Amino acid sequence: MPRNPKRSLGTRAYANYTPATLQACLRAIKSKQMTQRKASEHYKIPRSTIKNKLKVLHSNSVGHPTAFTPAVEASFAQHCMKLADFGFPLIPSDLKMCVTRYLDCKGVRVSQFTNNIPGDDWIRGFLKRNKDLSLKVSANIKKSRANITTDDINDYMDRSYHKNVQ
Repeated sequence: MPRNPKRSLGTRAYANYTPATLQACLRAIKSKQMTQRKASEHYKIPRSTIKNKLKVLHSNSVGHPTAFTPAVEASFAQHCMKLADFGFPLIPSDLKMCVTRYLDCKGVRVSQFTNNIPGDDWIRGFLKRNKDLSLKVSANIKKSRANITTDDINDYMDRSYHKNVQ
């Protein structure tokens, strides 16, 4: 199934107007400046859409609802950023396992996931919904650069602690 479907020529036009245009249209109708028919012609919005918006019908977002609430997804994103701050960024498979562990601890089964493990589509959508997260590829470093002492580790831990306390 294509992830970015393209409209075929001659198919029904879907939402060829901006939300601002729709709001202006609805304001004009509610303030009795225009009738529904005139507003439909003027703003190029289907009359049935205008009627539905005035009656507050079909107000939910299009598509399948997300598996988690926005608060839970924000918590996942916050933990990902916190781990990255400590120097342990998560790769997609790590994030999948964290989500699976969360679901197993809660005793919840998500029918969208196979064996309660989110798929690549969920990861892609999660990253799209949380713009402050991104996938990065790590680079190999030389042995001499990776050679650290206990003083370096203690210094790192002290800076991390002071950063979180403030």
